[in-house]
Amino acid sequence: VIIAEAPLSVGSKGAEVVKLQIALQYLGFFPNTLDATGYYGGITRKAVADFQTARSMIATGLADLATIKALNALML
Repeated sequence: VIIAEAPLSVGSKGAEVVKLQIALQYLGFFPNTLDATGYYGGITRKAVADFQTARSMIATGLADLATIKALNALML
C-alpha cells in the first residue's frame, strides 16, 4: 500500500489522507472509535506526531516523506 507520494499536513484532504488515517489506525495511533474522514485535522496531526515519536523521529505532526516512507514500510 502506497499511502502518499507527497507530504501531507493539516488541511490536506482526499484519498491519500484516508489511507494515512487507516494506516495509523491499524498501527494503533489513530482512534479506532473514529472513521477515516479524509481530512487532515488535529486528530490526524496528533496521530502522526505520536507515530513519529514511537519511531524516534522528530515529532512535527507533518506526514513528510520520511514519515510516509516509514508507514509504507510497515504496511507492506
